Amino acid sequence: VHSNDVMPMQPSLRVIAQKAVSLKDDRGNLIVTFGTNDRRHAIVRFLRSMSSQQIENILVIAWDYDLYAYLLHKTPVALYEPKQRLSHRRLFGDDTFFFLNALRFKIIHILLHHGIHIFSCDSDVIVGGNVWMHLPWQYDLAVQSDARDGTTGVENDPDLLGRRLGLRGARNWTYANGGTFFCRAAPATAALFRRIWARLSTSDTP
Repeated sequence: VHSNDVMPMQPSLRVIAQKAVSLKDDRGNLIVTFGTNDRRHAIVRFLRSMSSQQIENILVIAWDYDLYAYLLHKTPVALYEPKQRLSHRRLFGDDTFFFLNALRFKIIHILLHHGIHIFSCDSDVIVGGNVWMHLPWQYDLAVQSDARDGTTGVENDPDLLGRRLGLRGARNWTYANGGTFFCRAAPATAALFRRIWARLSTSDTP
């Protein structure tokens, strides 16, 4: 992806980008997941499920040093410690959850700019087949449905976080699910992820 529309990189982001470039396969594909040390058991299960399918082009991005140190000699891992202090007990829907979710889009924008096609997923994913054999390659972006109400079947549910997940004050929160998606490196997708990060990082609410 050749574009001037890329955010300046901090030293830790340069390290992540360099490591990602070295890990991508011959077609430019890379699986990326993110985590903190309190999720390390889920990450180990995730890595084992990938290994069972002979998938090796994986990069774990650790949000804290403890996870980085634990994985350092087990799997390719890079450290990105946010300047914002993370809450000791991280819960779904708290400030740390939304902050780290938004940071994913910042990092993936950088990787797309480096020409890497990204399959990104949560660390609690367990695969039952080779991911690369089941992706819709005709699309530049394939995402999981995140706005479907399981009761009504309504696909566009802007108040999903508040109504279905019970998060107080969640009406009209700025939120994009970084759970599972495939994104091909292209100028349009890189620009999209930059816009997502810009929106999430400047919003008054998560």
